[in-house]
Parts: sequence; C-alpha cells; structure tokens
Amino acid sequence: MGAIIGFTEFKQALREIGNYMQNLKKTGGRANYNIILVKNCEADCAVFTDMLYDFYYAHGAITDPMLVDGELWEAVETGRDTAFLYKIDEDWPNSDGGILKMSHEEKQLRRILKRKTIYVTEMTKSQYERARHVSVFKAVFPTAIHINEMNCEEKLEYLRRETAAYGFTLKEGGLLKSEFIKATPDVIHAGVAAAVKAKMMERADCKTELAAQDFKDVKDKKRNRKSPFDELEDLTGLDSVKGCIREIATYVKNRGKDSLPCLHMVFRGNPGTGKTTVARILGKIFADIGALKKKDVFIEADRNKLVCVYLGGTAEQTSEVVKSALGGVLFIDEAYSLNNGEKYDYGRESVNALVKLMEDHRQEFVCIMAGYTKEMDEMLDTNPGLRERVQFYIDFPDYSASELTEIFVSMCRENKYRLNAAARRAAESYFARIAANKDPNFANGRIARKVFERVKFKQAMRGVTDTVVKGDIENAFADSDLMKLCGDQKERRIGF
Repeated sequence: MGAIIGFTEFKQALREIGNYMQNLKKTGGRANYNIILVKNCEADCAVFTDMLYDFYYAHGAITDPMLVDGELWEAVETGRDTAFLYKIDEDWPNSDGGILKMSHEEKQLRRILKRKTIYVTEMTKSQYERARHVSVFKAVFPTAIHINEMNCEEKLEYLRRETAAYGFTLKEGGLLKSEFIKATPDVIHAGVAAAVKAKMMERADCKTELAAQDFKDVKDKKRNRKSPFDELEDLTGLDSVKGCIREIATYVKNRGKDSLPCLHMVFRGNPGTGKTTVARILGKIFADIGALKKKDVFIEADRNKLVCVYLGGTAEQTSEVVKSALGGVLFIDEAYSLNNGEKYDYGRESVNALVKLMEDHRQEFVCIMAGYTKEMDEMLDTNPGLRERVQFYIDFPDYSASELTEIFVSMCRENKYRLNAAARRAAESYFARIAANKDPNFANGRIARKVFERVKFKQAMRGVTDTVVKGDIENAFADSDLMKLCGDQKERRIGF
C-alpha cells in the first residue's frame, strides 16, 4: 500500500479491511467483503478493482482466482457461488433514496446478498448519497471507499517516481504552477514517457533531466473533450433534427429558460434513428446553457418502470421516477405503450400522473417522450392535457442509403477494421437496396449495426487480418435475413 501515491481513503480502507479479516478469524462470523467505490474524481476505478482483487487474493478471501465484469442482472443469473471477485457495472439510479424500494434492483440485490462471491461496484457521489439510505443496498455493500482526486503535491511525488523509473532526475521549478501537474495520473504517466523519448532522441549524450518546459506540449485529452454541440454535429445525418435543437438552444441561451413555459418534447420516428443518443446530448446542451441544473442526470424509463402491477401504485411509482429525473432529463422510450387502448389500463393512470408532474415541475426537468410517429400522435390525442404540456415535436427521418453506409463505415473504423474501396462500394450497393425496400417500421441504424456484426463474423473466417473486403460484404448478405432486407425473398437451403 505504501507504493500508492495519494488516495488516502483507499489505503486506509485496505488497512481497516485487513483488521476486519483478522478479527473474523477470532469470531468465525460470516464475512462480507463487498465494496462500493465512490468516484469523486476522474480516476479509473478499474485500477482500484485490480488492487482489491490482489489484496483479497493475497489475504485468502478469494479462493476461486477469477475477476468477472457484468451488469447486475448478469451477476444474479450467474450460477457460480464461489469466492471470486465480480465487478458489477450497473447504471445505478441517480435519484432520491427511496427509488430502489420495491424496485427491480432491490429484488436482484436480495438474490446475491448471501453469496460467497465478492462484489465490487462504483457510483458517483450523488448516486451513493441517495442509495446508501436503502436498507438492502446497505446490506449488500456495507463498505464504501471514496476515491478522491490526487492533490498537486501528490501528483508531483508521482511525477518524481515516474521520472526516476527512466533513470532521469526532475527539475521541479515551476511544475506546481504548470498545467501539466493538473492533469490526470494517466496523462502524467504518458507525458513522462513522451518527454524521456524526445530527450533521448535529441542527441547521444543528452542530459537525463526533465523540467517543466519538457511537458509543455502534453495535453490532457479529458480537459479537451468535445462540447455537446460538437457531439450533436458529429452524428450522421439528422440535419433537420440538429437545426431544430440549435434553434431551441440558441433561444433559451439568449432569452433564458424562463422565457418558455417548459422544454418538454416528443421525439417521433422509427427505431434506430438516434432518438436516445440525441436526448442524452440534449440534456448536456441544456445543462451547459443553464436550462438544467444537472448534466449527469438522464433517467430512461418505459412502461414497466412507470406502471405498477398493483392497483393504486402507479401514480406513486410514476412520481418516484419523475423525482429521480429532477434537474435533468426523463426519457420515456416507446411512450405510446402507456396507451394500449383499454379503458381501465394502469397506463392511463401513469399518463394522468405524468401530466400533473410535468406541469408542477415544468422548470425543473425535461421530459422527452419517444416512439413511432403514428402511435405517439394517437397517444397524445387521448389526453389533451398531455399535448398541452409538450412544447416541441421533433421528427427523426429515416436514414438514406448513403447515411447508412456512413454509419456502417464509422462502426468499422471505431472497431479498428479497414474497409477497402471495393468493400465500401459493395456496402453502398446493398444499403441502397435496403433503403429502397424498407417497410414502415424501418430499423435504420440498427440495420447498419446488424450488417456490421455479420460482416465481422464473415471477415473472421479469413484469419487475423483487420481488412474488410468485398467478399466479406457479399458473404454477409448471402444470409437469408439480410437478403430479405434487400428485397430478395430467396431462402438458402442446406442439403438436397
């Protein structure tokens, strides 16, 4: 532990866990080594998970040497009940303390409460402050370790160690006031490596000393992230959507959020047109211009999350979900499912509660309801009050053949695949046929992803190369389901 610079709370927690282990040997009680890492900085919690694994393994708490990552439901369904480490990567509710009560998360947590497996998860400070009041959560995760940012003095010590590891010395004058010392540890680590290499390439008898000026060209990428407006512009297509959002944002920025009665919206369009992605970006845009208080609050809900299975519980459940979104965005996907046409359906009770909450908290959050155009219009027609609460209607058009091709090419690029010219032309041809034969519920970007996933498998059959060729595209579209998308109804038959 002494080798760790900074992160005092983490080191102290390990010492306390060590004491806990010693005392357990005396009492023979049941151990609970589960940990929640509370992130108060941009440090990579994977590093701390690895250190916890090493610590537990060295002290005999882990007897099944394995570290697994997965979501909460995967942890529940995992049949293995042995002493290994499971990192739960869950999007925990960012909401008031009671949100886990009687919820799906609580039921799942109860199922892993008495397992031998050691569970580690991470949360933001705001998520933890709310969730820690829920009894079942506290029972599963009795120990929280706060991961705070290293201060400049600690980073300077880290820089000394990194420099010494290369056999260099450090001239510290001016470093504490430099931008470089404000960077994250991983950026400092990379910066030292780059500075050492540059020094050694200058001349054969270079001075083995680094100073502040040697790090002046090192930039912290996390401090130069794209603005949400840039993220919006980087999306393929959606020109009309982008234009509408720019107009709304510019108006609110210039006139203030109080100039509008509310910012509630309806997103209409087929699946795979980027509605969820745009909603997330929109939340960040509104936070940046002061229309929302919290950039990181984005609550996704559907009928199952809003509607209670018991009589009289739906209004309260809908209210809890809305409260969890205050300060940010509530995104209701397939919102039309709240209207199934039945007179006494609980979905209508949810809509009625939602109408009132959208009015009562109109300046405190943005509700975005999304779904197919026709179904959304029918839903809004059944409740005039709901239509009155919605200020903006944004239609998401289907992607064109060229846009589908661009999405496919972007997926290849992001996953380190190279697409040669013949393969791209083949992809364009097939996407043109798909666009020409689309049905009313065209899946858009999901089709591009489906094609990409299929091409990956076909490409892998040729070996370890990372180049996608025309044959890979053709082999993917030889499968009957992709053939059908192109308007070819032929089915492949095996045998005679």
